[in-house]
Amino acid sequence: MHQRRLRQLLPACRSLVGRAFSLIELLVVVAIIAILISILVPGLRESRERGRRAKCAANLHNIGAAWQQYLQSNNDFFMTPGGNVQWFYGGKVEIYAVPGPAPRNPRELNRYLSLDPYGNRAAEIFHCPSDRGAIGLPDAESQDRTTYDYMGNSYPSNAAIATGRRSAGPPGTRYSRPLRLTDIGLPPSIFISQGDHQMYFAGSAAYSAIWHDTDGLSVNLGFLDGHVAFIRMTPGENQTGLYSFATEWEPPEEESGDPP
Repeated sequence: MHQRRLRQLLPACRSLVGRAFSLIELLVVVAIIAILISILVPGLRESRERGRRAKCAANLHNIGAAWQQYLQSNNDFFMTPGGNVQWFYGGKVEIYAVPGPAPRNPRELNRYLSLDPYGNRAAEIFHCPSDRGAIGLPDAESQDRTTYDYMGNSYPSNAAIATGRRSAGPPGTRYSRPLRLTDIGLPPSIFISQGDHQMYFAGSAAYSAIWHDTDGLSVNLGFLDGHVAFIRMTPGENQTGLYSFATEWEPPEEESGDPP
């Protein structure tokens, strides 16, 4: 019985074995595969970037929560200006040697994130997974390093926080004091506390920090109220209805042109 079935199948098998792909059929298959790859690869790349962007946003959210704890523990005062606190408020201490002020040590926010403020080798919560550094920084070697390698922190704070507030007094005797929450006359939901390094390079021709998008304008920003948003920044705008680096509402710019 089995032999009879085998004899019946044998001619069909011979016809399959004897048939081969023609060159045109092979080219069609290759073309279809190429089309499928061109469709799938960008989608996979975009999906991976969305995952990295979400991890970056989670980092900024946790850093924002640490800032809230720091402020509660320090009578609503931010850190004392100096020592390049804009970068060194938190992150890893052991970094590539940077020009300018010596790295601030300890990195005070670390203790609110269960990280060692002194001498730690890693602080991944301050590391954006899309960090590609910033081309055009004064030190040419930084072009081959991430911002995290270079500064120990992918997320600089708002420069207004790092600068502090000027005390009253005659010229030459003024000094910066820590900024306090009461010095910020804006809704906490638009005042930037920290964000991707590229937030300072948005639209700049001098520097290039392409992290989450292809033009460097869309960034993750952490705000004073603790929320994080992925925002497309307006080149040259220090303050918009969505975000502000300034602590107060800035007067609108006067329109150029002849008066009516």
